[in-house]
Parts: sequence; structure tokens; C-alpha cells
Amino acid sequence: MRAGFCLSALLLLQACNFLDLKPFDKKPADLALNSISGANSMLTQAYAALNNYYGDNLYRVSELYTDNINEETVELSYGDFAGESFGTFNGLNGGIWSNGYNAVFYSNVIIHIIEDNIAQDGTEEDKTALRGQAYFVRALGHFDVLNIYALPYTVNNGATPGIPIRTKYVTTENAFEKIGRNTVAEVYTQIISDLNKAIELLPEIQPAPYADKRAAKALLARVYFNMENYQEAFNASDAVISASGAQPRQDSIWRPFQVTLGFASPRTIQSNAGLIFQLVEAPTQDNSGGIRGMFFAPTTPTLNNRYLAMDTVGIDNNYTSSIVADFRAVGGDYLTQLSYAPVNKAFTTPVYALNKFYNINPVNIPVIRMNEMYLTRAESRAMIGGDEAAVRSDVNYVRHIAHLDDDNSISGKDNLLAWIHKLRRVEMAGEGDHFRELRRLKSTAMRKLISGNKVRYDDRSKLLKIPTSETNANPAIEQNN
Repeated sequence: MRAGFCLSALLLLQACNFLDLKPFDKKPADLALNSISGANSMLTQAYAALNNYYGDNLYRVSELYTDNINEETVELSYGDFAGESFGTFNGLNGGIWSNGYNAVFYSNVIIHIIEDNIAQDGTEEDKTALRGQAYFVRALGHFDVLNIYALPYTVNNGATPGIPIRTKYVTTENAFEKIGRNTVAEVYTQIISDLNKAIELLPEIQPAPYADKRAAKALLARVYFNMENYQEAFNASDAVISASGAQPRQDSIWRPFQVTLGFASPRTIQSNAGLIFQLVEAPTQDNSGGIRGMFFAPTTPTLNNRYLAMDTVGIDNNYTSSIVADFRAVGGDYLTQLSYAPVNKAFTTPVYALNKFYNINPVNIPVIRMNEMYLTRAESRAMIGGDEAAVRSDVNYVRHIAHLDDDNSISGKDNLLAWIHKLRRVEMAGEGDHFRELRRLKSTAMRKLISGNKVRYDDRSKLLKIPTSETNANPAIEQNN
């Protein structure tokens, strides 16, 4: 790949303030993009858009919908969730939608520049790599927005309102076209199509922060898993693991995202064999403040940091199987991720915080990790009636990384699934995975609210409302009600 497609350009441009472009209010022709250099610039902005919502609201919103969060968390924007205020004025709403579609928008520009032969320069290698990145980012943007603003595929096999599919290059003629919501199933079909194209085009290995074939296959495994298509989820996760080789034990789950190498000049990218795809932060452009502020700030504990639901000896006596209890039950190095914060002004009992996202500036943002693939392959194998010893082997691999001994005593499909679910909740805490899991597993009590009501996986009234900036400009979009 040529130097035009480089990390230094990405970091330089990430330090700038980008226009918050909406997919319907800006024409690529206005940007005078007619070269590979222009396509590279669009890729930079696409990745910046991903950074914006991953580091700020995506993981926070996802976790706030789950029983990982104590229902008494009422400070700041989090009170909107506890108090059942999911409207357009919810303090965490909007950024996921706008930045997700910005990533989609820039991806569409790149695809147009190359596939419609707008760029006359550059090698075929340049063009192939850029197209692969664009299809991957477009798939990821659609997937993330869909998960927050629509019901899961598990409701009527996706025959419910999803989000608008946006794959068109914006022209003067269609810039203000009113686009309604596609069904959830239709969006999943588009995501799968984009990921298959990305797999064809991306290189086998690509240094962070860019996606490679493994990243596209891993996202495809996640997509199929959420659709309950366990055979395809198994195939995709197996392909990722097979292509990656054995991961050394010392690449511990403990704080795998902490930037430990510093920011020398030239900057060294944090590297960890357990990470398949991550978003790289820089001192001049740190988008990780949202997740660091929510999940770990032991020196100033507030409701803002009261991430983990207490166990039965704590304040919250309503969750008999809280995440803290699950951490303790699993044990190993997972216990080093818990911080028992001192008493603060609002509570008489100390609170648990998650220190996976260590409180330093900045921290790279994990998107897909190898341990997710092992757990996905294990559960998918169990669901399709595969060999139980192979299921246990995958789970024990994840346990090894947390320095836990093998457990080969678990047998029977139901027992294996319960084992996997508990480990997965602890392993993926703070990364938004539990939200997808509760919806996939059709939970009728994803989270308890102050009123005593519980969030159900199929309750559309509890979805975030689509931002008014979108509905005002595009009345064809049906609001979540």
C-alpha cells in the first residue's frame, strides 16, 4: 500500500475539527475530490467519525441499557435512562446517529471516487485497499446505528423498522431525497453484502488503526451471531481464529487496551495480539474520554462512575446475580479489573468501578477482540450440536488468558451455554457486548428502572428516539414510539 494511505495523515487530520456532515446536506462534488489523495482524506474522516461515537456514547449507551448498571444511577445524562427518558433530549442521544452516518457518508464517497473512475491516479493496490476499508466502515456504521435505534433481529426475524440504508453517492439530484426506514432484516442483508466485499478486498494483515480481512470476518461473525445464524457465526469466527494462529498466554485480558508504550516521536501504536480491530487515539485527539469517565475514576467517585450493579450485600438487593457476583464467581485476573471505590457524598456504601479502561489519557478503543471470537465459536458450536470437548477447549482458552485452570467438568448443552454466558458477561464488560447479548437472548428484564419497570428486548418505546435533525429534514423516517 502506498504512502498516501498512512497513519501519519490520519493522526494529523484527526487533530482537526471536522464538519458534522449529514448524509443529506453535502454533495461530494463540493469537496473537489478527484484523486486517491481525496479518497484518503475521506477515509481519514470516516475513521474520525467512528472514533467520535465509539469513544463517547456507543459503549455508554449500550451498557446503560443493561443490568450491568445500577438502576439508581441518576446523575447527568444517565438519569435519562433510569428515569425512562429516551427522547430526543436524552443527553447521550444524537452522536451515534450523526457520526455513524457520517462514517457511512464518507465511505460512499470513497466507493464513488474509485468505482466510478473519478480518480485517475493511484495504483490498483491503492484502490483495492481503499474500497475494502470503505465497505468495512460502511458496514460497521450501519450495524452500530441499527443496534441502538432499532429492535434486534430476534424480534420477528428482523421484520421490524430498522434504519435507512444509505449506499448512494450524493448528487445534486438526490441530495435531499427522503429515505424511509428499511427493515432490520434488509439492513442486515446490506451489512453482510458489504462485509463480504470487504473480505475480498482487504489485505490479510493491516496494522492498526485500519481494518484487515480478520476484522471484516470477525464483524461478520458478530453479525451472524446476533441474527442467531449459528452455523455462519461458527464459520466466520472459526476462520478468524484459524487465520490468527495461537495467541500467547501473556497477552492478558487485564487492561488490554491501556496505552503502555507511550507517545514517542514517531508515535508507537499500541499493539496487542488479542485485539483484532481497535480505534487508535492520539494525545492531540483523544476521543476515549467518555468511556474512561464512565467506567473508571476512583479518585472522584460519583454516580457518574457507579458502573457496576452491586451484589446482594451492597445497595442493590434486586439483582441476585449481579455482575459483581459474576466477576467473583469467575475469578482469576478478572478480579483485578474491579476497583472498590471509597465512600462518596451520595452513598454510605463504597461502590465498584471497572478499571479495564484505565484512567490515563488517551486509551485506544477496542472494537473487536480475539476472545469474543473464541466465545462466539464456542456458543455457536454448542448451538449447532458440535463436539462438547471442542466447546470446552474454546472456553478454557479464554480462561487461560485470565490465568484460570481448565474446567472440563461442564457438560450438556444448557450447562455449557450458561457457563459461556457468565464468562462472556465478565470478559466483555464495558464494551457494549452485554446489550447485544440480552437482546439476542430475548431478555424481558434487560435493566430495571427507577419506576420498577424493566426494559424488554422487544419494547420499541424504550429505544432512543431518532434525532430531530434527521426527522425534521427527512419526514419519511418513522420515529421510535
